[in-house]
Amino acid sequence: MLSVLLWQRARDPFAGAWCLPGGYLEPGETLEESIRRHLAVKVDATAYLGLVRTDVDPVVPADTAWHPLESLPPIAFDHERIALAGRDRLRAKLGYTNLGFALAPETFTMAELRDLYAAALGHDVSPTNL
Repeated sequence: MLSVLLWQRARDPFAGAWCLPGGYLEPGETLEESIRRHLAVKVDATAYLGLVRTDVDPVVPADTAWHPLESLPPIAFDHERIALAGRDRLRAKLGYTNLGFALAPETFTMAELRDLYAAALGHDVSPTNL
């Protein structure tokens, strides 16, 4: 199952609403550096676009949780659209890269890999296509 990491906003606008993790850029900081810094401070993970291996279970604070992409709660701003665009980008990349292997645990069965691809793509996958 594809999941997205959301946290509840502490202030307005949308105080208490779920949203994608984010924050301000520090002077001289790149967008990637900012993303990594915010995730490292808030969550025990430094990945984004949902690229967290299936055997990793990062520690998250009480106001942060993984939500299945197919049943998201109401989300602040345009973050639902962004999460769905991330899903679409992941699906596209699976068609021409071996990204699915990077998402799998260090050791896995073909059935587990098939299930991972099926969850990401949203449809069954024949193991012969892997």
